[in-house]
Amino acid sequence: MSDLRQGVLSLVISNETKSNAMTQRMAEALRTEFLRAEDDDEIRVVLIRGAGHHAFCSGHDITELVDNPSAAFDPALNEVFQRPRLLRKPTIAAVNGAAYGGGLNLALACDIRIASSTATFAAMGTRLALLPVAGQLSILPSLVGIGPAMDMLLRSRPVDAHRALAIGLATQVVDPEELDAIALEAANFLASTPPDLNEAIKRAVWSSVNEAGRSAKQVEETEAAAFGLGAEAQHRLKSFLTKSAQA
Repeated sequence: MSDLRQGVLSLVISNETKSNAMTQRMAEALRTEFLRAEDDDEIRVVLIRGAGHHAFCSGHDITELVDNPSAAFDPALNEVFQRPRLLRKPTIAAVNGAAYGGGLNLALACDIRIASSTATFAAMGTRLALLPVAGQLSILPSLVGIGPAMDMLLRSRPVDAHRALAIGLATQVVDPEELDAIALEAANFLASTPPDLNEAIKRAVWSSVNEAGRSAKQVEETEAAAFGLGAEAQHRLKSFLTKSAQA
């Protein structure tokens, strides 16, 4: 779902029965909205949140990964999770719940992450025997430092909102009932500032992260497929689906 008001394009990730997991169809729709945001001068800020109160985005739809294992490392799909940082316009993630896997990627790629006090963040790669891709190997350590990043990447443990704030993963933590209003207030402020100035700031800040991430990107490109197509990953993905169905 999308809505444009006063220069702010609000995008809602909506798949509540699956904790707002990202399907291929949803990714295509999101890509279209990002392309629209890039080209439409009326859009000055992009605000992203998840439908409901329990999840921002829980990552790839596991059902689709089992049916199509290559989706776990598909550059076209993972590019959608990275698109917010590539936009010329500022992007804000209003994280209202779980931001796991690809959902973590999407939040990491936003310029500002405002989190509900009930939000949680997790890199799920090792839990599913998948190589963390689309920003986790480069942006995460740039934001939080090597120690906290390695703990998240290797142990796949969820980080709560207050820990996220302490390590720099979240930029602000607010009460759940205030999240939408505070995120919109921030978006409205950014919409009132000079677009070319915002673009210059984004270009300068993200360039240092992009430079640091070149080696990580090489690892993704050369090794992600082997893990994604491996028997262990498929076993764990199917076990995850079975446990979810029994829950």
